[in-house]
Amino acid sequence: MIINLLIAFSEIQKLGLLYLAISYDYNSTLRLILTWLLWQIFSPVIFGKLSDIKGRKFALYITISFSILVSVLAIYQSSFSYALFCNGLFAATLPIAFAAKNDRHPLRSKRLTYAEASLARALPWLIMPLWYLLTGLPDPFWKRAILTTSILSAIILIFFNDKQDEFAKHDHTKEKKRSLPIFSAFVFMFLAALFTSECSYQTVAYVVEEKESLIPLTKSYILFGLGMSMATAAHLFFKEHNKISLQSICGISFLVTAFYFLIKFLSFSWEVQTISLNYTEKAILGAVSGVYIPLIYAIVCERFKMHQQGVLCGLLESTMTLAEIISPLLAYFLIKSFLNSSVVFLIIGFGFLISYVILRSYPFKNRKME
Repeated sequence: MIINLLIAFSEIQKLGLLYLAISYDYNSTLRLILTWLLWQIFSPVIFGKLSDIKGRKFALYITISFSILVSVLAIYQSSFSYALFCNGLFAATLPIAFAAKNDRHPLRSKRLTYAEASLARALPWLIMPLWYLLTGLPDPFWKRAILTTSILSAIILIFFNDKQDEFAKHDHTKEKKRSLPIFSAFVFMFLAALFTSECSYQTVAYVVEEKESLIPLTKSYILFGLGMSMATAAHLFFKEHNKISLQSICGISFLVTAFYFLIKFLSFSWEVQTISLNYTEKAILGAVSGVYIPLIYAIVCERFKMHQQGVLCGLLESTMTLAEIISPLLAYFLIKSFLNSSVVFLIIGFGFLISYVILRSYPFKNRKME
């Protein structure tokens, strides 16, 4: 429960900074967001490795301490450049928390462990924007939310019992041949995140199109969070259905999504020049994210020993962040180059097809849900 709260609070802080950056410093929002994401490529790996060496609690103390600093900066200055910089530089709470969940449940199904963590990660993207949309809360709400969650994270961390050393002594995981399989899994992770990074995609789309209202962006987050929450919850609901191949479920979802966007490409008007996706597509991308994230964490992390989980979760998080940076820039470049947005649907469709091929070639074809 403590770890799930840390994950949820971390996502609330991320959402709050996004809203505040767009509201107060619109002219430099795109630069700030990309710089913020750029730092997040490196910090998860660095602090993930630190958590493997010094312990999860030690690394979490560092990242959460700086999240409090970020919240103070977000309240007392309006440009948010320093706040986003510090948040990106120390944005490693999520991968460390993911590794900590694995420490606490070493003999449990990795799929269920990471499904719980992914659900805690997805719910804030549904609940907080929905609350904002229904109540029309002013910007100070996000400042208070960032500060409150930072302080609560520091308080509950006091009661966090680091299980890493306790279970590492009894960790008899056999080292498996993993160079090519692990590489293909990371490639799949990158491609999947590249075409489902709704957060980054819609945020940059909002800035590029110079929209005046946050309502469309908020609705995008809600639909994405709804799809992801439902998909991750399904992992937990169907945990007893051992005859179902998790890889097959993920593969089918990717295949259906690929054909959906390819058909959309064939039927889309070439005169429309918008970067936005409709609400159905936002929910679809969220659901696909909810399916593949626990799967990739599970099939990759089970091949590594306990003392390697921190840096591994950091690498997976960095891979997703890199995709979040490239995704909107790629979409924007394609639209400006081909003067229409239908080519984006073509790229997304083929991207999911390639991801499906990589997934099916991964050496876990016949692996069942544990």
